[in-house]
Amino acid sequence: MRPAATAAACVLAAATFAPTAPFPPFAPTAASTPTAVSTEDRTYLTDSASGALWEVAGGRIAQTNSTRADVRAFGQRMVTDHSRQYADARRVAAQVGERAPTSPDPTQQHDLGLFRQARGTTFDCVYLSTEWTDHLADIASTQLELSAGKDARVRAYAARNLPVLRQHLALVERDLQSLPSCR
Repeated sequence: MRPAATAAACVLAAATFAPTAPFPPFAPTAASTPTAVSTEDRTYLTDSASGALWEVAGGRIAQTNSTRADVRAFGQRMVTDHSRQYADARRVAAQVGERAPTSPDPTQQHDLGLFRQARGTTFDCVYLSTEWTDHLADIASTQLELSAGKDARVRAYAARNLPVLRQHLALVERDLQSLPSCR
């Protein structure tokens, strides 16, 4: 074959097999990539997850540091319910492309250190009063997420948590009333 004919054949072959348009850049589908959540949704989800871990750890401490059956029962309820909440938070975090924390935040760690140092009636008063304050704050932040949250998955998570948080508040108020030295 002559050089000109060879060159023409190569050009023809390249044109035949070349794409008609450039390849589009890689763009993951919406189904494979979670959408970014708002700062408020992310904060609620993160705070809720680390709070659940704090509740579980505090409930475990109550099992050993309280001398009262009702406080130990409340602590066990915190372990059970907030373990479930944390699992739900991890699932929702994965759905929205976030990572759930794996430990309580530094302030919560400090509280747990104080819980570990207290025993008996002192523990009961410190633990229950902290739980009361914490559940009031959790209810308020959950209500805020329900009214102002942007991501439907995070709002649904908040909606699942609100009734449980309200039950916990009622339980801790009942238990605080039974401790005359804490009133």
